[in-house]
Amino acid sequence: KSFNCWNDCESLSALIEFVEDVTNEKSPNFIPQKDRIATFDMDGSFLGELYPTYLEYNMLEYRVLEDPSYKGKASESELEAANAIRDFVRSGKKLPPHFDMIHAHAAAKAYSGMSIEEFDSYVKKYCEKSPNGFTGMNYFQSFYKPMLEVFDYLKSKGFTSYVVTGSDRFIARALVSSINIEPENVIGMDVLLKSTNQGDVEGVNYTYTTDEQLLRTDTLLIKNLKTNKVKQIAQEIGKIPVLSFGN
Repeated sequence: KSFNCWNDCESLSALIEFVEDVTNEKSPNFIPQKDRIATFDMDGSFLGELYPTYLEYNMLEYRVLEDPSYKGKASESELEAANAIRDFVRSGKKLPPHFDMIHAHAAAKAYSGMSIEEFDSYVKKYCEKSPNGFTGMNYFQSFYKPMLEVFDYLKSKGFTSYVVTGSDRFIARALVSSINIEPENVIGMDVLLKSTNQGDVEGVNYTYTTDEQLLRTDTLLIKNLKTNKVKQIAQEIGKIPVLSFGN
């Protein structure tokens, strides 16, 4: 595999040297293919992050302030979060402290009631828009090409790559499907899901029926940042990554 988008640099040389070593069966550092795990942060690592803010922030602003189908439905907390994003994007006004969690709770509310399929379609339709500050491209085209070459290189060497992001898991799944990353290889922020007719009954006491769908709720389960990423890797992958990439 070639690295056409890279200059000769220490980081690329170190990566190639390491990978060639651990995939050489004669090396004392050889790693079996089943243990070749690589994890990638998304925003800022292989996806453009600062245009001038996160995709999921831009999408919440649109959902709450512009989406005709959601007009008049947003709560006060959703409106505050969306307007904070708008002020930051348009005038550079600093976001409130701990805005990652403010956004997470607002986003959980904003998409509550959508089925998994509806939300996937919603994200993909939004991603056809141009990122703030860009023309002639959409969100599906906003991946860093040098990092896509790293994905391809590692795949050719028997590595399994996972996306481990602070962004919503289902937003990330919809986005990275365009670069052939499977949904089971995406770990991210999660909200509680429930089935169509479940109501307030706990899932352990309710039996899913064949005519139901899974719906998003407004209950945030985890914002997948910092140490939470480490915990989620342990719970979902069950192996320590050989390589981890972040911006």
